[in-house]
Amino acid sequence: MAVPTADTWRAVAKWLSAAVPLVLLAAALFIVHHELGAQQLSRIVDSARGIPRSALATALTITAASYLVLSLYDFLGLRYVGKRLGRAGTLATSFIAYAVSHTLNLASLTGAAIRYRYYGQDGLTLGDVARVTVLNSLTLGTGFALVAGCALALAPDQVAAALAVEPKWARALGFLMIAAVAAYVIFASLPGRVFRIRSWELRTPGARLALLQPLIGVSDLTFASAVLWSLLPAEAKVDFIPFAGMYALASMAGVVSTVPAGIGVFESVMLLLLPQVPRHELAGSLIAYRVIYYVMPLLIAGVVFAGRELASQRARLAS
Repeated sequence: MAVPTADTWRAVAKWLSAAVPLVLLAAALFIVHHELGAQQLSRIVDSARGIPRSALATALTITAASYLVLSLYDFLGLRYVGKRLGRAGTLATSFIAYAVSHTLNLASLTGAAIRYRYYGQDGLTLGDVARVTVLNSLTLGTGFALVAGCALALAPDQVAAALAVEPKWARALGFLMIAAVAAYVIFASLPGRVFRIRSWELRTPGARLALLQPLIGVSDLTFASAVLWSLLPAEAKVDFIPFAGMYALASMAGVVSTVPAGIGVFESVMLLLLPQVPRHELAGSLIAYRVIYYVMPLLIAGVVFAGRELASQRARLAS
């Protein structure tokens, strides 16, 4: 029996990297169709249109605050690589990077490319941008684990019912996730630990930055989940803490799937986790959430990007 070569394994890995997202997307669309199959599209659209203006205004305000919190990822990452850049430029770059990467769900590529485009002008190397991107991902990971873990540990009944597991197992999983974050913070606080991948190095961030990581990650997910929570109908009757945990789980599923914007995957998980909410009303809330948290920031980011590029070209022509 022939032993598979390295080239064979690389080909299999490449095929799987392309096939898995498609399989997950197909599964998500099947779940969405199963959950909404009996609903008329007009009812869903009417539900979205029927969301009170006060709820829409609240969601817009929280979205603005959420994107400000997202900029803290970049400020933390820049501190990690020892760079201090102007606040306005960092805010603009972070906003464009996250608005685009949220939609494409390829933060390591799109977000890094945008950051290198602008941070590179301020002296950051490609390696620096890669380190910022890795630290951002780790910070987000601690936020995911801590929000989901606290929801499972503090309010296991509602989350456990949605996941069809015993509350004791949900609580145990929650404490395990919290413990994992604590272990990461302790390890990341150790000074002088360096990981080398060929010529590329990644060091532990140190105690101060390590403690800030879960705080920023939790703040990010708290604001992001509050956007959708504010758009839910009154019939939802779900407390914010368990809802934030459900949102974190759905978001993790969307990120892991690598499907652009987690479209379909995020919605299918939320539909499964909130069975008590009327299907057409929840679908309407999800549509409104997508428009407010994804589409509108992307359009604004496009304008900001175009403005920065035009200003850059004018400065270049003037010189």
